[in-house]
Amino acid sequence: MSQPETASESGPEPTPDASAAPPIHVEVVYALPQRVWRVELSLLAGSTVSMAVDAARLRERIPELADRELDLGIFNHPCNGARVLRDGDRVEIYRPLLIDPKDARRLRAAQAD
Repeated sequence: MSQPETASESGPEPTPDASAAPPIHVEVVYALPQRVWRVELSLLAGSTVSMAVDAARLRERIPELADRELDLGIFNHPCNGARVLRDGDRVEIYRPLLIDPKDARRLRAAQAD
C-alpha cells in the first residue's frame, strides 16, 4: 500500500466569539485498498464533522465522493455530520459496502457445501 497523502489546512476564519477558545486539531481520512488520504486540520472549537469534511476538501480531490451522501464516523463509531468535534478526533469517511455482510456469509456457506 502506498504512503498516505497528507495535507495540513486551516479551517474557517475565527469569529469574534470563537477566537477566545483555543483551536482544535482533527484529522479527516478516507482510504481505498491502494491509497489513503489524510488531512490534518486546525478548526475552531465547536466545529462539526461536516465542517471538518468541507475544510478537508476531499470531495474536490476524489471524484467518487463528490456526488454522494457520505457515511461518516469518528474512530470507527458512526456519527452524523452535526456531531461536534473534540480535539484529537479522527473523522473517517466510509466507503459504501460492496455486498451486505450477511449476504457474503450466505454465499461463502453455499460455496462450502
